[in-house]
Amino acid sequence: MRFSHLIVVVCALFALSSVCLAQYTGGPPGPNTQPVTVKAVQQYTGSVPDVTLMVNTPDFIADAAGLRALWTSWKLTTPLPDIDFTKMIASVAVSRGAQAVNYIMLVGKGDVRTAPGMPMTDPPPPGFRYTISTIVRDGIKTFNQKPVPLIKKIVLAKTELLAVAEISGTVDDVALMADAPKYILDDKSLQDLWAKWKITDKMPVVDFKKQIALIVTVAGGVAEPAYFIDSAGNIGIQGTTTTDESPGFHYTIAVVSSVGAKSIFGNNIPYIGPQTPSLLVKGSIDDEALMTMAPSFIVDATVLDNLAKKWDITDKIPYDLDFDKKIVVISTSASGDLKTTYKLDATGNISIGSSVSIDFDPVPGFRYVIAVLNREGIKTISGKPIPVVKKLTPAAQVSGSKGADEMGQLGALQADVITVASQLNDLWRNWNINDNMPTVDFQKQAVIISVTPGSQLAPTFNLDEKGNLIAITNQSKDMQPGFRYVISVINMEGVKSINGRAIPRFGVQTPVSVYNGTSNDQLIMTTAPPFFARKQVFSNFWTALKTNDKMPDFDENTQVAIFTSAQSSELTTSYRLDTQGNIEVVPAAKTDPEVAPVGFRYIIAVLSKAGIKSVNGKPLR
Repeated sequence: MRFSHLIVVVCALFALSSVCLAQYTGGPPGPNTQPVTVKAVQQYTGSVPDVTLMVNTPDFIADAAGLRALWTSWKLTTPLPDIDFTKMIASVAVSRGAQAVNYIMLVGKGDVRTAPGMPMTDPPPPGFRYTISTIVRDGIKTFNQKPVPLIKKIVLAKTELLAVAEISGTVDDVALMADAPKYILDDKSLQDLWAKWKITDKMPVVDFKKQIALIVTVAGGVAEPAYFIDSAGNIGIQGTTTTDESPGFHYTIAVVSSVGAKSIFGNNIPYIGPQTPSLLVKGSIDDEALMTMAPSFIVDATVLDNLAKKWDITDKIPYDLDFDKKIVVISTSASGDLKTTYKLDATGNISIGSSVSIDFDPVPGFRYVIAVLNREGIKTISGKPIPVVKKLTPAAQVSGSKGADEMGQLGALQADVITVASQLNDLWRNWNINDNMPTVDFQKQAVIISVTPGSQLAPTFNLDEKGNLIAITNQSKDMQPGFRYVISVINMEGVKSINGRAIPRFGVQTPVSVYNGTSNDQLIMTTAPPFFARKQVFSNFWTALKTNDKMPDFDENTQVAIFTSAQSSELTTSYRLDTQGNIEVVPAAKTDPEVAPVGFRYIIAVLSKAGIKSVNGKPLR
């Protein structure tokens, strides 16, 4: 995002003419009013890829809540502008091309009017452009004849907190500073920090019912912090830092009172004790076999959506849960009505209490309770750690919408994950996308396509501890003609799979396992299929080989077994996957003229099925 200082010019040489004033979005001024140029203090400009988000853009913003709402609705990842709305208001302009905004104050009425600037000659970007301009609020009563609400600045009184204990030191490994906590609320986390940083000072005794530990870290300097609590109950730190060129980083751990505190650095302090779900869904399902597929908790929308579909309860489950702030806990019972309670302890563990009433008239199936809890402060559920996920921000995104007459274009979508340039080129051509195709380094990046028949689509991407990229669609449930799409370029560092599927890698493939053997059974060797896509068929063939060796592990959902044989003294094979999804099997057989071949040699290689559509031109079935 760029910002600059400027003075907005009204309409060049004829700023006061009636022709110019007629262009104002607020309408013509009243009689005997003299427009005065208003100075824009700062401007924030940028673009949004989804042109549908341009609808219902406000003329102006008068408070921080409105600015946050706009940032959220536009799905902007750039930092929120720091605007003092007690002194400023922000004008908002959007355009499919490019547009500046002129500000006019009508003297005597305090009304600001806006007029569009001259469009730029360069081609418009995908989506739309925006300009957010701040102007001094003083004297402004209306904006385009709409009332501007008054904002009163609340100054919170601060009270100094004296540290009960304060320990300072240095850690040589500066990399440990990256995940340093800002505060600690339980004994175990404090013990873990002491061990991780190898602190030799004695760990202070902290009564976490009445106290907290604040942590300050500085690289290349030494902090001299002071601690306070304001009148809103927020605990914070202020102070100075002196330069220090010693290696590693410097830390200060301070124990302060938390009595009366509601938040720390603006983050709510998690309530230790019984937790009240923000949403509770209860019901029953006839098929008891479906009870086994319920996890004890869910941390991403894809898993929740899949469960809702299998249980046929999609109408009861919200599609737009923010899993950065929420977690879903599931309880089931095969007998009686189920009631649950949830309690958070000081270590961050949620314990689930459940009671089942006696069912004198039992019904088939099972009962379930799905609870949505605030995630803040929760580290484990019934002792099971919550997976740590890393949010991935797309390197580029292109979004758009297709009408009902273009639904056939979905059939041209070869895959929802693209890992080669030719497939991306095909997508742009088949979908007739007018936006510029993003530059993608397929050695380091991949493209993920998200589509929905709903009116809104906001995909998110999280990487779990196992390297699985969880791509969540986040789509609205309303059905509209055609479909909406978002094409996202994702950096693939650390990514091993996407939504549980291995990522296709084109070129020479390395088998998961390889088995070499010999056989004198000419019939089997000459009639065996070139590959096995079903485990039962593979098992039958293995039995027919009459070998004492154990059959290789084989998962028909994710793997394919390829068979190659030759009447030779030596046999090797290589496997190459092309961009069309075909595996080319290249055998290399050698015969030693001095050694008579003994029957047939064969190789069975188990490969990942990711990206494979055919073997030597024969489709997988």
